[in-house]
Amino acid sequence: MNLRLIAPALGALAALLLSGCDFDFPLTAKPTRPVDERLLGNWTCQEDKDQKPEQMNVRKLDDSTYIVSYNGDLYRAQHSDLDGFALLSVQDLNPVPGRYVYVQYQLSTEGTRLALRTVNAKLVLAAAKDQAGVEQFVRQNADNPKLLGDEGIFNKKPDRP
Repeated sequence: MNLRLIAPALGALAALLLSGCDFDFPLTAKPTRPVDERLLGNWTCQEDKDQKPEQMNVRKLDDSTYIVSYNGDLYRAQHSDLDGFALLSVQDLNPVPGRYVYVQYQLSTEGTRLALRTVNAKLVLAAAKDQAGVEQFVRQNADNPKLLGDEGIFNKKPDRP
């Protein structure tokens, strides 16, 4: 895959995670499953050889919650899967717990490549305002190509010995 093609996607993902948390609540009232150990670790994305790589560190807070450091900013995440649609509700913790963004993810079979796409908040919020309505809208529109933004790709950094 050409890195020039994914650079805009990663920029959009970074902008959303850093400033575009649009929802006042997680997508699902409770986490839908425990932490997936394969997501834990250090992830990187380098858009361009001349730029500093994006760094994402994912750690387990408890049995169903992750703490994510993305270029030094902190987020809390939980699984909010809907009918097999793998989603995370990601809460901005900078400087105090705040709003959410919903992120669809796909992890490669070998667990070394992570693809992330954010849910289009404008589309969702035009149709629903409360948690139950948003959950229902996302569930009903899981196949709608306009529901998700561009894809950002992260590669897992090998564990240090």
